[in-house]
Amino acid sequence: MGPEQYAPVLVIVAAPKNIKITDPADLAGKKVISTRGTTNDQELTRIAPPGTQITRFDDDATSLTAMVSGQADIWVTTPMLMRTVNEKNPSRQLEVKFTIKANMAAVGMRKGEPRLKEKIDTWVRTNLKNGQLNAIYKKYHHMDLPAEVLNAGS
Repeated sequence: MGPEQYAPVLVIVAAPKNIKITDPADLAGKKVISTRGTTNDQELTRIAPPGTQITRFDDDATSLTAMVSGQADIWVTTPMLMRTVNEKNPSRQLEVKFTIKANMAAVGMRKGEPRLKEKIDTWVRTNLKNGQLNAIYKKYHHMDLPAEVLNAGS
């Protein structure tokens, strides 16, 4: 991972605290919600064991409504959308059961701009090292950056 990759977009399996799920094998025979055609859906399809009942909705808003209303207990999503379910219906008590994948985000820029790239990379490295980037991430995602991102700034 280069310093220009500064934050993950996590693909997680979320479910209420009282449901024991620790790995993909625990999804067998269970109903799992996914948003059709997303990277989350692709990752679920890749790891789902035989017998997983995948219900796909056409957009995140419909998937979120299904989770808030209790149409299913397991959702492959992002931490931010999981938190929205908990805000709209606190009795759901969803938590991250495990992370399927971390898709790394980076700043996009036109090729042939080495000075701009170095300036951005320096900003990312500096703010990883001084903790500011982690503070920004935590403000919006309510969790720390993964260790592999934090260690990249060392």
